Amino acid sequence: MRELWVSSKLATITNRSEIAQAIQAFIAEVLRKIEELKPQDGNSGLVFDKLIEIRVNHGKYQPVRGASYIELPSWIKGKQACLNVKNEDEKCFMWSILSALHPIDGKKHPELVCKYSEFANELDFTGIDFPVKISDVAKFERQNNISVNVFVPAGAEKNVNPLHISKLRSDRMVDLLLIQGQGGKNHYVWIKNLGRLVRGLVNSHGGTQHICRYCLTVFYEKSQLDGHVPNCSVHSPARPVLPTVEKAVMKFANEHKMEKVPFAIYADFESLTLPVQEKQGHTIEIYQRHEPCGYAFKVVSHVDGYESSFKLYRGHGTVPHFLNALIDEKQSIIEFMKSTQENFDERKFFIPAR
Repeated sequence: MRELWVSSKLATITNRSEIAQAIQAFIAEVLRKIEELKPQDGNSGLVFDKLIEIRVNHGKYQPVRGASYIELPSWIKGKQACLNVKNEDEKCFMWSILSALHPIDGKKHPELVCKYSEFANELDFTGIDFPVKISDVAKFERQNNISVNVFVPAGAEKNVNPLHISKLRSDRMVDLLLIQGQGGKNHYVWIKNLGRLVRGLVNSHGGTQHICRYCLTVFYEKSQLDGHVPNCSVHSPARPVLPTVEKAVMKFANEHKMEKVPFAIYADFESLTLPVQEKQGHTIEIYQRHEPCGYAFKVVSHVDGYESSFKLYRGHGTVPHFLNALIDEKQSIIEFMKSTQENFDERKFFIPAR
């Protein structure tokens, strides 16, 4: 018997009436994860016996809000990708949205609040207080049929991370940047050009960038983005970050947790790189194709009396030849185990070694 820890996702509760519903959601999520640990064929032997302990971690909710004007960091200002309206009230969210919906030529001082005052009443902020909290953005979207995505600076990386990505599909979409000033004060600004802010205005092929707002991955063709978003959108927004040089090498360090299996097969393939001329889309050219030309494998076993020679093959039909060789090797192992007249259970010996 072994203990297994299963955790739920973090939830935000802003009202006492939401507590019971949140607890039920936590329980349902934990039970679902336990079921997902069981393979569909039912061969894992995993059986839920009893609940040993429940831990509930909580903290005070401090919502992120936007307020009055804050100067943009120099690295953001230099990219000329954002419009920062100089408001003196706590309605920077509203002025940023209006600056996106009613763009003004850069020579006519689009950073001035007076340029958007005449449109101030066209947005519905019913039930939403200023400064606007991140948790109220979705409510604003529903009331105004505007998709709003909010990003935050990534500090020393001089990049941005997604904070809130809209689930609303609307023809009107606005990207906002939430920056932080002294004393914990925050401020929304309109992102005029997300591509320029994230990477650069154009890619090396001279075309416009297509960016996934969930993970900020850059694609060179819209068809690639369209195929990526349905899979990416099921996860929480997050920008993938490559490891530093010091942390670039991963090493397995839990040898003491490994289970010893009776038979292990170590195999390696060799391939020829054949020249081809193929195209994918308008920008990707394929000039090589890998064709398997040989393989080698060795069976290693701690079972006394079992011996297997080193297998090597070069020639045509490498992949089917390899699979047939594995089937033959498996049959030899089964015959050997039967000949030892031990308590033989094929499932016991082969399922753990997959």
